[in-house]
Amino acid sequence: MTEGKILVVDDNATGRELLRDTIELEGDFEILTAANGVEALQVANAEKPNLILMDLHMPLMDGYQTTENLKSNPDTTDIPVIALTASHVMSEDHKRALQVGCVDYLQKPVARVLLLQKVRHYIKQ
Repeated sequence: MTEGKILVVDDNATGRELLRDTIELEGDFEILTAANGVEALQVANAEKPNLILMDLHMPLMDGYQTTENLKSNPDTTDIPVIALTASHVMSEDHKRALQVGCVDYLQKPVARVLLLQKVRHYIKQ
Protein backbone atom coordinates (compact mmCIF):
# COMPACT_ATOMS: atom_id res chain seq x y z
CA MET A 1 0.00 0.00 0.00
CA THR A 2 1.37 3.41 -0.93
CA GLU A 3 1.80 6.29 1.47
CA GLY A 4 -0.12 8.49 -0.95
CA LYS A 5 -0.44 9.87 -4.46
CA ILE A 6 1.57 12.92 -5.45
CA LEU A 7 1.10 14.90 -8.64
CA VAL A 8 4.26 16.66 -9.85
CA VAL A 9 3.51 19.50 -12.28
CA ASP A 10 6.44 21.08 -14.12
CA ASP A 11 6.96 22.05 -17.77
CA ASN A 12 10.62 21.05 -17.45
CA ALA A 13 10.93 17.30 -18.01
CA THR A 14 14.22 17.12 -16.11
CA GLY A 15 12.67 18.93 -13.15
CA ARG A 16 9.68 16.56 -13.13
CA GLU A 17 11.90 13.50 -13.22
CA LEU A 18 14.23 14.80 -10.53
CA LEU A 19 11.31 15.48 -8.16
CA ARG A 20 9.73 12.12 -8.97
CA ASP A 21 12.96 10.19 -8.45
CA THR A 22 13.79 12.01 -5.20
CA ILE A 23 10.39 11.26 -3.69
CA GLU A 24 10.24 7.67 -4.94
CA LEU A 25 13.64 6.88 -3.43
CA GLU A 26 12.49 7.96 0.01
CA GLY A 27 9.04 6.46 0.32
CA ASP A 28 6.33 4.32 -1.16
CA PHE A 29 4.48 7.07 -3.01
CA GLU A 30 2.63 6.83 -6.30
CA ILE A 31 3.97 9.68 -8.42
CA LEU A 32 1.85 11.17 -11.19
CA THR A 33 3.21 13.83 -13.53
CA ALA A 34 1.89 16.62 -15.73
CA ALA A 35 3.81 18.92 -18.07
CA ASN A 36 1.46 21.91 -17.77
CA GLY A 37 -1.58 23.25 -15.96
CA VAL A 38 -4.09 21.81 -18.41
CA GLU A 39 -2.69 18.30 -17.93
CA ALA A 40 -2.53 18.88 -14.18
CA LEU A 41 -6.26 19.64 -14.00
CA GLN A 42 -7.07 16.51 -15.98
CA VAL A 43 -4.86 14.27 -13.83
CA ALA A 44 -6.06 15.83 -10.57
CA ASN A 45 -9.71 15.33 -11.52
CA ALA A 46 -9.15 11.74 -12.61
CA GLU A 47 -6.71 10.58 -9.93
CA LYS A 48 -7.47 12.74 -6.85
CA PRO A 49 -3.86 12.93 -5.58
CA ASN A 50 -3.14 13.52 -1.90
CA LEU A 51 -0.68 16.32 -2.71
CA ILE A 52 0.32 18.45 -5.71
CA LEU A 53 3.79 19.95 -6.26
CA MET A 54 3.10 22.86 -8.64
CA ASP A 55 5.63 24.78 -10.71
CA LEU A 56 4.41 28.37 -10.87
CA HIS A 57 5.84 29.45 -14.22
CA MET A 58 4.64 27.29 -17.12
CA PRO A 59 3.23 27.88 -20.61
CA LEU A 60 -0.46 27.28 -21.49
CA MET A 61 -1.69 27.70 -17.93
CA ASP A 62 0.66 28.77 -15.16
CA GLY A 63 0.68 27.36 -11.64
CA TYR A 64 -1.32 30.27 -10.26
CA GLN A 65 -4.19 29.75 -12.72
CA THR A 66 -4.04 26.00 -12.26
CA THR A 67 -4.21 26.29 -8.47
CA GLU A 68 -7.14 28.72 -8.72
CA ASN A 69 -8.96 26.18 -10.91
CA LEU A 70 -8.22 23.36 -8.48
CA LYS A 71 -9.44 25.38 -5.52
CA SER A 72 -12.66 26.42 -7.28
CA ASN A 73 -13.58 22.80 -8.07
CA PRO A 74 -15.35 20.97 -5.20
CA ASP A 75 -13.69 17.69 -6.29
CA THR A 76 -10.14 19.05 -5.95
CA THR A 77 -10.44 21.98 -3.54
CA ASP A 78 -9.11 20.01 -0.55
CA ILE A 79 -5.93 18.77 -2.26
CA PRO A 80 -2.95 20.63 -0.76
CA VAL A 81 -0.76 22.38 -3.35
CA ILE A 82 2.87 23.25 -2.70
CA ALA A 83 4.18 25.95 -5.03
CA LEU A 84 7.62 25.47 -6.57
CA THR A 85 9.58 28.12 -8.40
CA ALA A 86 13.06 28.96 -9.57
CA SER A 87 12.07 32.62 -9.84
CA HIS A 88 14.26 35.24 -8.27
CA VAL A 89 11.20 37.32 -7.29
CA MET A 90 10.51 35.10 -4.29
CA SER A 91 8.52 37.41 -2.05
CA GLU A 92 6.05 38.34 -4.81
CA ASP A 93 5.70 34.73 -5.98
CA HIS A 94 5.30 33.51 -2.41
CA LYS A 95 2.57 36.03 -1.60
CA ARG A 96 0.64 35.35 -4.81
CA ALA A 97 0.96 31.56 -4.42
CA LEU A 98 -0.61 31.73 -0.97
CA GLN A 99 -3.34 34.07 -2.24
CA VAL A 100 -4.45 31.56 -4.92
CA GLY A 101 -4.58 28.71 -2.41
CA CYS A 102 -1.16 27.07 -2.16
CA VAL A 103 -0.43 25.73 1.33
CA ASP A 104 3.33 26.14 1.08
CA TYR A 105 6.09 27.49 -1.14
CA LEU A 106 9.50 26.06 -2.01
CA GLN A 107 12.36 27.63 -3.96
CA LYS A 108 14.02 25.44 -6.63
CA PRO A 109 16.36 23.73 -6.42
CA VAL A 110 14.75 22.28 -3.32
CA ALA A 111 16.93 20.56 -0.75
CA ARG A 112 16.00 16.87 -0.65
CA VAL A 113 15.50 16.83 3.12
CA LEU A 114 13.18 19.86 3.03
CA LEU A 115 11.18 18.48 0.10
CA LEU A 116 10.62 15.15 1.83
CA GLN A 117 9.75 16.84 5.12
CA LYS A 118 7.07 18.93 3.38
CA VAL A 119 5.71 15.96 1.42
CA ARG A 120 5.31 13.84 4.53
CA HIS A 121 3.77 16.73 6.47
CA TYR A 122 1.06 17.42 3.90
CA ILE A 123 0.39 13.78 3.01
CA LYS A 124 -0.33 12.95 6.67
CA GLN A 125 -2.81 15.82 7.17
